[in-house]
Amino acid sequence: MKHVISLLMLFCTVFPLTAMRVQSMYTNHRALREGDILTVLVQENAEAGTSANTKTRNQGGVNVNGGGGSGLLGFIPRFGTSGEFGAEYDGSGDTKRRGDFRTTISVRVEEVLQNGNLMIQGSKRVKINEEEQLIDLSGVIHPSTISPKNTVYSSNIADAKITYSGQGSNADAQRPGFITRFFNWLF
Repeated sequence: MKHVISLLMLFCTVFPLTAMRVQSMYTNHRALREGDILTVLVQENAEAGTSANTKTRNQGGVNVNGGGGSGLLGFIPRFGTSGEFGAEYDGSGDTKRRGDFRTTISVRVEEVLQNGNLMIQGSKRVKINEEEQLIDLSGVIHPSTISPKNTVYSSNIADAKITYSGQGSNADAQRPGFITRFFNWLF
């Protein structure tokens, strides 16, 4: 029995349990190593707008007169001209754009950087009724922004690249037809 206890103690000192990454059933696992998976809660709101007003006015005039004629034709003036010109422009423009995007996506820790930050990357493909949506996400997070539920908000991702694209009949319907694209290219 003494030998078993001494072997057990030797085993515990050579292979500590912390190195084996044993999780307690009372703690939550958080992604901290390469290959770990975490969930990103994407909640992006974007709103932008611009407006511009321009007013210009330009006026001018020319007047040249000469003296009366001489001799029998004294009633005809020798020279005379008159003119006015003007230009006016009043223009304005207004642009507004708003977008909301909310989803969840599981990503993988691709690399643990030297400063401890985690480089993450993942994609999600969903197909519903012949419509396919693809979401790609990548960026860098600090481990302290990972919640105990192993989630992180997209607003906490540095150098975030989030793309959302779709294919199918709805996406095709939003694309202008050939003739419209030709005239847009022409003009």
